[in-house]
Amino acid sequence: MGKAIGLSGSICISDVPKELFVTGKNGKKYLNLTFFVSTDADQYGNHGGITLPQSEEERKAKAKKTFIGNVKGFWSGETDFVFEKKADVKQVEVVVEADDDDGLPF
Repeated sequence: MGKAIGLSGSICISDVPKELFVTGKNGKKYLNLTFFVSTDADQYGNHGGITLPQSEEERKAKAKKTFIGNVKGFWSGETDFVFEKKADVKQVEVVVEADDDDGLPF
């Protein structure tokens, strides 16, 4: 493998319209996503965002992107891509109880 970076993140699947989940040839469910990554951390320590993909028409119309999550860079290996960290960032753990009927296809 060539040069690599490590990212971690999460998405809010509650905000994803069900019609965007596609079934692959293997019968498994997939969701296409778009990732934006920067070496600079924002005020929360994130290095980028995750959006739902846009159609060509949406891109041409400069439609607002639908952000559904964030990513943090944690490793940049032997690359010129070095993640900055914000010293004043506090991480908070959030515990959410699962709802048995969330309406998702999985």
